[in-house]
Amino acid sequence: MKLKSIFFLLLACSFCLSAYSQSNKVLDNITSKLAVFTSENRLENAYLHFDKPYFAAGDTIYFKAYVTQGDKHQLTESSGVLHVELINPKNIIERSLKLQLVNGVAWGDFALADSLPPGNYRVRAFTHLMKNADDSWFFEQTISVGSFATVVSTKKVAKQTVKQNVNSSAQFFPEGGSLITGVPCKVAFKAINTAGLGVSAKGILSDNEGNEISSFVTSHLGMGYFMFTPTTNKLYTATVNFADGTKTMVGLPKSVDKGISLVINNTDITKASLKIVASKAYFEENQGKVFGLIIYTGGKANAISAKLDSMEIKMDVLKRRMPTGIATVTLFSPSGEPLAERLIFVQNYNQLNLNVDTDKKTYNKRDKVTIKLNAKDRANDPVMGQFSVSVVDESTVQIDPKEESTILSNLLLTSELKGYVEQANYYFADSSAKAIENLDILMLTQGYRRFEWKKIINNSYSPIAYKPENLLEISGQAQTVGGKPLVNAVVSLIPKMGGTMLTQITDEKGNFKFADLDFPDQSPYVLQAVSSNGNMHTKLSYFNDLEVVTPNRDPNKYVDDLNHSTMVPYMANRKKLNASILKYGGADGIMLNQIIVKGTYKTNSLLGAGNADQVIQMQDIKQSGSLINILQGRLQGVIFVGNTPYLNRNLAGYTLPPMLVVVDGLVLNKQTDTGARTEEPTNGHSPKPIMTDGGVGLDMNPRDIETIEVVKGANANIYGLNANGGVLIITSRLGGSKNYKDEISTGVLPIKAFGFYKAREFYVPNYQTNNNLVKPDLRTTIFWKPNIETDNKGNASFEYYNADGHGSYRITIEGIDDNGNIGRKTYRYMVK
Repeated sequence: MKLKSIFFLLLACSFCLSAYSQSNKVLDNITSKLAVFTSENRLENAYLHFDKPYFAAGDTIYFKAYVTQGDKHQLTESSGVLHVELINPKNIIERSLKLQLVNGVAWGDFALADSLPPGNYRVRAFTHLMKNADDSWFFEQTISVGSFATVVSTKKVAKQTVKQNVNSSAQFFPEGGSLITGVPCKVAFKAINTAGLGVSAKGILSDNEGNEISSFVTSHLGMGYFMFTPTTNKLYTATVNFADGTKTMVGLPKSVDKGISLVINNTDITKASLKIVASKAYFEENQGKVFGLIIYTGGKANAISAKLDSMEIKMDVLKRRMPTGIATVTLFSPSGEPLAERLIFVQNYNQLNLNVDTDKKTYNKRDKVTIKLNAKDRANDPVMGQFSVSVVDESTVQIDPKEESTILSNLLLTSELKGYVEQANYYFADSSAKAIENLDILMLTQGYRRFEWKKIINNSYSPIAYKPENLLEISGQAQTVGGKPLVNAVVSLIPKMGGTMLTQITDEKGNFKFADLDFPDQSPYVLQAVSSNGNMHTKLSYFNDLEVVTPNRDPNKYVDDLNHSTMVPYMANRKKLNASILKYGGADGIMLNQIIVKGTYKTNSLLGAGNADQVIQMQDIKQSGSLINILQGRLQGVIFVGNTPYLNRNLAGYTLPPMLVVVDGLVLNKQTDTGARTEEPTNGHSPKPIMTDGGVGLDMNPRDIETIEVVKGANANIYGLNANGGVLIITSRLGGSKNYKDEISTGVLPIKAFGFYKAREFYVPNYQTNNNLVKPDLRTTIFWKPNIETDNKGNASFEYYNADGHGSYRITIEGIDDNGNIGRKTYRYMVK
């Protein structure tokens, strides 16, 4: 056996040994076609940083989105729209947001109703460009939503876990793809339960004559490997025994007598040791022929030619110039046919160096905290980048680092592998030799590429069907009253809030589209169609979205974290928070025992469902008389003076702003001054206001209304400065959320367009000016800021106030610099 050893440096390759060459027309052709493919198919990845890993009904989920493009993880410049969805445990889209991407980043939130059923929800995010791959490449993360009544003991968890092991299965993966007679082979395996999660197992490999060849046992999360050498005319069967006492038998693929394999030892941080191993029969048939290796990493393909002058050829690949992430090593035949492939993970520790400084090491409760951030790259140069920060109280938000979804584990690992990767952050949180070995087993069991070599070589891959979305569009169809397409009709888009009217001509199918629009969510428009002969008696359809990607993930695929012991302190704190709100009220001091909230409901409130101070569902009350008569006395803390609603608690002064009235997202009584003037009170009665147009919208037919919401105090600020008198939100049956249902009308069609969602600002108390020690501060997320940018010196800073929780507070900062370098930092300080 002839052994040769070389050192391969990416981007600076030179070889002295005759067996290796960089010049190979076959490889040159493959790499050029790969370059064309990657330039034309620069798909995007999305990652969402959440303020904490789990939530309770009544919470708000805050998140920052990073969308990258290409293998260098640079923030995308292609897409301007990100779709983010909250999917409930029944696999139904609960809510969908459109976020405007600026320089590849955006942020948003989901307000969870107090009445939201507990369970495992999922947050999914994707761009239009990402639809060119199947939806398994979308960002998706399970978010557990609990309620303090649903947390159970850890004993119940154990019983559920054992039950999940029933009907477990196992798969076996020979390194390089095939078993070759006479060639030692590493065979990786993975044992999973019906939920797709790894389970402990052990077993025996036997041949068809009943001889025991090898034994094996799982190493980590149901994965492991064993070595054996296949023999001619032998078949092999693995008998797998699972932890729950069940077992199964799995036949391994039949070995081939003539074959060549690719073997890689990737346990060394500095290098990967490669071997090309041929069987005796294969070597005799192909001796002296030139084979090829292509190493693809970081968006670059590097080719090596090797003459098969020995049954085993060795080479070392230095990894110091490879970017951190997955590298693909593929062996090609002399004619350019892919023969074997192996994925390896390169860990170069070239992430951003994020340095966090606090003004103190130990703080008191409600102390002001000032944080300074400095970001540098691997060369210790300052970087400008986009970052997000979350601070949580670890006494209530207990986090298992292995279970976290992080910007590192997502962009560097899980986004490049198809299927669910369990405990992905374990491979980044643990740097031990065992963790490195387990990561390599993961590459053997779940290694998968987004492209197929044969399609690239034959130019048979599908062209890009979905182009990037830069802005929004409003589209639909115009028809005759009889239902035929209205060709060459003039369709006008008229903004109700003022602005330029736009027109489009329908095509041969009656379709129209207004593109490149920029408008906020729930914007009111009017569509109007006129036929080519001037007839306005037409029929219009409006499509909220051209194509909805229906979730197809199994909602039972993930562990039910509601029963996990780490959530118990969080839900106990939530119980205390609910009691505190009942005792002290919300930000405006209103007692929550005055509030009526019933179930989930349709709403066009900017706050989302479940965040109003009072909700009335009109189908639950007797509807007789005018709307004002029905509401009089039913709205807590609200009175009507004439047709104008006012908050009763404001009637003591001489400045009396009416409540804003919002119907289907449209503010109907926008004020031009700070409030309505009042006259002096007489005979002990409340002051008489000088009437405004505050009654607009209250003349609606009660039967046309789905819900009515009252919003007071700080929450009303989302509607601007003119909302300091509170907001009365009316959602009609037509104007409520429609789950992408089309709207049809004749001639003229009022619509509510789904535009860009405006994220709410995270509430930060200021105890320097208002240190109310009576009401407890039970925040679990102490601070959340999605829009931190470092300057040209790599610096940024932020400040906030601690809550009442004692113990360890955890700061988590994640982000990307302008060159696609990724960074993550956790930092802790104590509160006494």
